[in-house]
Amino acid sequence: MSSSTPLDETNDFQPGNAPEPTLSRLAPSAQPSEHLDHFSVSDDVPVAQPLSETLPRETYGKFKLESVIASGGMGMVYEAYDVNLKRRVALKVMKDCFPGDSEKKQRFMREVQIAAHLKHPHIVEILEFGEVDEIPYFAMTLAQGGNLMSWLKAHPTDQRGIVILIEQICQAVHFAHEQGIMHRDLKPSNVLMTGAGVPLLADFGLAKYEDHSPQLTSTNAVLGSPHYMAPEQIRGSKHVTPMTDVWAVGVMLYELLAGKMPFTQENRLALFEMILYTAPPRPRAIHADLPVELERIILHCLEKLPEDRYPSALKLAEDLAAWLRGEVHRRSWRDRLRPYWRAVSRHPRYAALGGLLLPIGLLWIVLNWGWWDPYRALYSEMAALQSGQPVTLIDAVGPPKYWVEKRGRVEIRPHQLALRPFEIRTMGTALVELFPSPPAKHFRLDAEMRHLGGDTKSKVGLFFNLCEHATALADVQSLYIFQFNDLRSLPSLPAPPSRPFARLDLACFSTFRSLQYPDEQYYTFATRFLPASQEQKEAAWRFIQIEVEETVIRAFADRSMITAISLNKESLTEEMLLHGIPLLNPLSNKYNPEIHLDSCLQATGSLGLFLDKAVAEVRNVRLTPLK
Repeated sequence: MSSSTPLDETNDFQPGNAPEPTLSRLAPSAQPSEHLDHFSVSDDVPVAQPLSETLPRETYGKFKLESVIASGGMGMVYEAYDVNLKRRVALKVMKDCFPGDSEKKQRFMREVQIAAHLKHPHIVEILEFGEVDEIPYFAMTLAQGGNLMSWLKAHPTDQRGIVILIEQICQAVHFAHEQGIMHRDLKPSNVLMTGAGVPLLADFGLAKYEDHSPQLTSTNAVLGSPHYMAPEQIRGSKHVTPMTDVWAVGVMLYELLAGKMPFTQENRLALFEMILYTAPPRPRAIHADLPVELERIILHCLEKLPEDRYPSALKLAEDLAAWLRGEVHRRSWRDRLRPYWRAVSRHPRYAALGGLLLPIGLLWIVLNWGWWDPYRALYSEMAALQSGQPVTLIDAVGPPKYWVEKRGRVEIRPHQLALRPFEIRTMGTALVELFPSPPAKHFRLDAEMRHLGGDTKSKVGLFFNLCEHATALADVQSLYIFQFNDLRSLPSLPAPPSRPFARLDLACFSTFRSLQYPDEQYYTFATRFLPASQEQKEAAWRFIQIEVEETVIRAFADRSMITAISLNKESLTEEMLLHGIPLLNPLSNKYNPEIHLDSCLQATGSLGLFLDKAVAEVRNVRLTPLK
């Protein structure tokens, strides 16, 4: 066949009409059609005078022929009237029947036998079978609504109506599969409609038994209607399975819901190549209103490999019924991986290269896992602390070896990487962790800090024992802060130089969830800081220390102890009441959910730098385990 030869679906029923209802005119002899060498829909016929040319006009045995319904490769279908039983039927008469053509008669009879054994509400019913003048026929239920496509043109329906019809067809196809019969020629013209709109599956002329019984066609024959044929059907009839019919149903769904065929070409060769090797366009790219779930169902039917499609027409019917009920399909891991597997199968060379590089990459990640570990910089410090050795968290110049923002946002000056002390600033309250949790129960944290910017309300210092917990109303962080304000005071607020410039306090940060408290709250035990003396012209480096034991916390400023806090509930409660921290929630008259004293009565937790609307420089931060 020439590559420009148009498609010739000789097995399709073609609507016809005739000015005179005569059998000789309604059933002209078949014209040979061009086809590929390996493609056939009917056997070659010998050159002889067909018996149908000698039939009487207008009648066929006891049947009065009224009009042509359709014409196919095997026979003509008429609307006829049974004179004996007084009923209208659809009468299929074998076409081009020659004397002694027993094989063709066997094909025709086989179709009758298959259809007669399939008793289902959505399969056309065979009423009787016989011969008139050696020309076989069978009568079946007359479908007043025509075929599916003509019915939908005369009775437009929405997507749900189409899905209901296809779901009923799937039930019929599954019933045929259960009887070991594969249709092999599913398409809208082979679905007939009753006057009430009930679909009936018809035309089992190309049906195949699933067992290994003798076939009337070569096992390599290609049978079917080209646009609806599955890839394995193109390769030969021996590859046909029930999933082949699932493909054809998927093509019907695509055609009826998207408004066009998934594969279209001018000649069979190009069409077959497209079906075998080209993925269909996504239906939603053609019809944007098509639901995503229906698109998934259609594309699942049109997988190239049979094992990738629905395993049965029943599973397809169940998915369509689930969509009608509004249920969402949950994709399995196989469904999610299938597109990637197809891509690998299409590019085996790249897949082989990826299979070689993947274990190498995994080995490299395993060997270099520490580069992604945020605590990698602390492993040596942790080992040193466990052995009783002090560690340096920040040197005299440069940034910390490890730091994480635990609260708020901080700004690091670009020159922190140069040979200058580490400088940090923030517009709010910030906690910068320098060590996650010391392994020692008794330790000391030393630091040198210089308060560079802010006002008389800004504070800088150290924190430790950071405890995070959630309550019904708020996310809470409770911790101990050693904080100070060391900026020049206003002339109206002189401060005696002998007074200490720092305090050790318990603080609680709370982020409220309720609408009554939409903002962050900050509770602290500290009173207002005393400002520095007027004689202090610029900020000085301050040496601050926190010593932590299991039962007591001590704070040192410039190597002099300024305060100590006992870790027991009575002393903490007294200090909270002394500084006006509300133990009761004024709305519920219950204990304030932000204050959890039990979480504060421990000497372990992360430690680092504290800033509140301030700018500071930090150097020589050391952590020393004590015995």
